[in-house]
Amino acid sequence: MKKNHSKRNTLSGFLVILIMVMIFAFYRSLLAYLEKGLTDVASQQSPTIKNIVNTISEEELKGYIIDLQNMGTRYTPSKGSQKAALYIHHKFRSFGLDDVFFDTFAFWNEESGLMEEGRNIIATKRGALHPEKVVILGAHFDTIARRSEDELISPIHPEAHAPGADDNATGVAVLLGVARALSSYQFDYTIRFIAFSAEEEGILGSAIYARRAAEQRENIVAMINVDMVGYQDLPPEDIDIIADENSIWLLDTVIKLAPHYTADLHLLRVINRTYDGSDHAPFWNNGYSAICLMEDYLPTNPLYHASTDTIEIISIPLVTEVGRLMAASLCHLAEIMSVSPPEAFQQWAHLPSLSYLILLNPGSNLLTFIDITSDRITSLQVLSLGEVPPDTWGTFRSYPMGFRRRPQGNELFVSCQYVRRPASVKEKGELLVLDLKMKNIIKRIYVGEVPTVGDFTSNGSRYYLPHQGEKTIKVIDCLSYRVVEEFPIAVPISKLVISTDDKQAYAISGETGKLLFLDLRRNKVDNEIAVGMKPVDIVIAPDNQSLLILCQSSKQLVQVSIPYRRVLHRYPVYEGASQLLLNRTQNRLFVLHHSDRRICQFSCTQAEEESPYNKLKDIMLDEFAPYGMVGKDGRVLYLVSPGRRYRRVFAYNLEQGAIERSIRIPPGSTLLTLFSY
Repeated sequence: MKKNHSKRNTLSGFLVILIMVMIFAFYRSLLAYLEKGLTDVASQQSPTIKNIVNTISEEELKGYIIDLQNMGTRYTPSKGSQKAALYIHHKFRSFGLDDVFFDTFAFWNEESGLMEEGRNIIATKRGALHPEKVVILGAHFDTIARRSEDELISPIHPEAHAPGADDNATGVAVLLGVARALSSYQFDYTIRFIAFSAEEEGILGSAIYARRAAEQRENIVAMINVDMVGYQDLPPEDIDIIADENSIWLLDTVIKLAPHYTADLHLLRVINRTYDGSDHAPFWNNGYSAICLMEDYLPTNPLYHASTDTIEIISIPLVTEVGRLMAASLCHLAEIMSVSPPEAFQQWAHLPSLSYLILLNPGSNLLTFIDITSDRITSLQVLSLGEVPPDTWGTFRSYPMGFRRRPQGNELFVSCQYVRRPASVKEKGELLVLDLKMKNIIKRIYVGEVPTVGDFTSNGSRYYLPHQGEKTIKVIDCLSYRVVEEFPIAVPISKLVISTDDKQAYAISGETGKLLFLDLRRNKVDNEIAVGMKPVDIVIAPDNQSLLILCQSSKQLVQVSIPYRRVLHRYPVYEGASQLLLNRTQNRLFVLHHSDRRICQFSCTQAEEESPYNKLKDIMLDEFAPYGMVGKDGRVLYLVSPGRRYRRVFAYNLEQGAIERSIRIPPGSTLLTLFSY
């Protein structure tokens, strides 16, 4: 009996320990689940929200667009505008929302010389737990058209035919579709659906509403504006989502939801306070978080503000995908959000691995970061290269001349020539040092006239900077960011590259057509040869035994022997050759042309003793591609293509011989580099 009792005690103890371990494991899992839910709620798909999203159909949104289009011009004082306001009001009421009313305001109409009345239409879905906290979905319903004789927006003919299918019946269709889909559900926060009036007259309806809300200290958690989301200029269209710095958390919330609730919606993430041309801007101005969804900012729709902006140009599937994303976004913002927005959603910058394209805009003195980590979501952020020093009369205005990225580091060195500077600054140029990971300027080094593109030593400790306006080369210590040496040369230099052993540098002079051999141990030129008229680019060949130099005026690719210091071969290229791209992965050299729709390919093989660089079939493009770079794995060429109002970066797949991705960029941008971390 005692023996059996002892066994039972042992068994009981084991069971107690097992139960305690299971309870501990359960609570750890529970805590981990709760922690993940609180910190990454936007990455979880909700079956309820998915059901709501699926009720938004193409037929429904298409019907709204046609109904609004058929009302004709909806210029704010017009009869069409009055019809549209009554139509939207009736739709809101039919959905059974808690409160639907006209929000009237007066504004001065320059055309009539009278005070006119505008009417926003507001529908409310009252929050169950926190009705004082408000989430807004908005879209303007008024329209305007251009005069046919000069294609300008006309304040003189407000009744000119302006059906406004894209601008902005698409946004109103999304507004109505989401309001209908959410009307029978309960939410923690209050949701307001607002159709704004007089946007085309100066963003008046939203400005008056946002100002009143701020005066009354309304707690508007988030505002989402939908304006023009139906035109595809180059499918698949990437919908821009625009935010200011205060609204990044809201932008990232919406972006994280897209893969879970939309089928194939491509997004462009834009952080730019100057993109203020729609109804989101007044909310920014009054301290609220707001974002805007738009197919293109600035609009690239050729029928923008035209009498031909009708349903035929609209992609109904695109509008529907936007509607579904908006429904999911409002559900999360108004119902599931349980912690403060920045803590819950501001995690875009903390992904384990990021890849950026870096572009320079010389005319605007801007640097643009394009996040291409995802193949469906593109993020765009702009950094100004100018500054306003204390006790000066204005911003330093400079013209970026070129760049070089530091090896084994996050720094980018950008050479800039001053266009405007205070009298206290004697230098005519500067070298900017940028931290690519933090996206900020960490140092300004004042240098001489017209600094051009230099190169780093292999360990990145020193940077050799030539000048096109001076016959000198400056040596910069990359630890202290100071000029530590300077040595003269006989001719001005436009570009310089350094050998892998750091003993020599090779520089081209665009003015004289010469190639200079520099001894970096003694900091002096020890040889020079003529290579051709107007050399514009130089690279060291993969074998490190020769140089490849592009001579624009001579229309030649010149191969120069490094040991023998003489020209080995000359290969013909086309008019306007502007850049060399060396693909070391595939042993190919590409010659880009700024005035021709082709890229010359050369194979860097040693197949022929007399001509080691074999000419391959040219790549023919639909558009010009004056700037470019080779992707990280050598599979893709990233090329800049000029456009009518925008440029684009497109990824050309060398294996498939086709464009696999297209990204819009600001006009005037030139492609710089690819940065990953």
